[in-house]
Amino acid sequence: MAQFEFERVSNGIDMVRGQCSLIVDKDDDLLIAYTTETGELVIASRKTGTWIGEKVSAPIVAAGTEDRVWLQIDSAGNPHVAYIEEGTRRLFHGVRGQDLNWSFEPVPTHLPPHEPIVFSISFALHPGGQNPDLRDTPHILFEDQSSNGLGYARKLDGDWTVSQAASPIQLGDVGSSRAGQSTSLTFNESQSLQIAYVETFDGNQRTVVHNKRLLSIAEGTFGSDRKVEDGQFSAGRTSILSQTPETWVVYCDVTRRVLKAGTFDSDGAPVVEVVAPLMGRTVPVLAQNPTIGGELADRLRIAYADDGKVKLARRERLEGWAVDVIDPDGGEMPSLAYDSRGNAHMAYAAGRVLKYAKGQPG
Repeated sequence: MAQFEFERVSNGIDMVRGQCSLIVDKDDDLLIAYTTETGELVIASRKTGTWIGEKVSAPIVAAGTEDRVWLQIDSAGNPHVAYIEEGTRRLFHGVRGQDLNWSFEPVPTHLPPHEPIVFSISFALHPGGQNPDLRDTPHILFEDQSSNGLGYARKLDGDWTVSQAASPIQLGDVGSSRAGQSTSLTFNESQSLQIAYVETFDGNQRTVVHNKRLLSIAEGTFGSDRKVEDGQFSAGRTSILSQTPETWVVYCDVTRRVLKAGTFDSDGAPVVEVVAPLMGRTVPVLAQNPTIGGELADRLRIAYADDGKVKLARRERLEGWAVDVIDPDGGEMPSLAYDSRGNAHMAYAAGRVLKYAKGQPG
């Protein structure tokens, strides 16, 4: 078990509400996006051992279990955020430019004939790679509760385009399924966008955890569906990591009170592993330790809070999952990232205090 050091993110504006997002940039410096008790957006950074808080003038943030402020860093070192506005439920994207000024714009989420009611977003920037023209373009998934579908918005050539990544199944007189819940997305090493989401069937309590791959960014089309798990249970928030050819999806099985990790074998068949028992619902976050060799599975780490404790799960080769208690004093909905040296970095709310923990490589 790696040893962790703890500290309070003290910057004069550290009364936190809801989820936060921690990012390690290319220089291994830290940034955390979070919201205050009044819904104001704050970016905390630490480059010289001291936390500096920047209160950003922006639309008020909706903060809660499903409403994380998502933070990403582009190739020039500029921070980007995506979040839902309090009250209106509008989706916003913001970026701080080289002049250190922030700009915000609402993201179109309208899928006719429905007026959007947005929940459960996830956000990533394109890494470029083989598609340098797409580098740093924002991509956002969102649950549109008005249509019971999963929306996909991306900014291309300066304009936002929206399409539907998953549609509900019509169930006749009893209505339809609800697709697009508990979303997550990631770009893999071949710059292909992979998504995960939950679909529920209220009539018979059936839940399906899905995985799809984006086929065309311009057209917003996705490939065939892969079912991570299909069964009689209730699932919570997903988190996804993908590196060709592996894809892993982590989610909370609320019915059975277990944390699960699902992947696919060489024939494409789903394989689901139980990570750990749970006392209640949790919001897991997947990350990988870049200094450990082997397949993606060997590098997987899951941060989550359960039973009043902050925990970190790791998958050991041929031995299954092991779980370490990182902070027995408690915390909620941790965000996890690793730097280039394999140090673990976590940020999470403990009451109304924002805490930060650093773990040694391992």
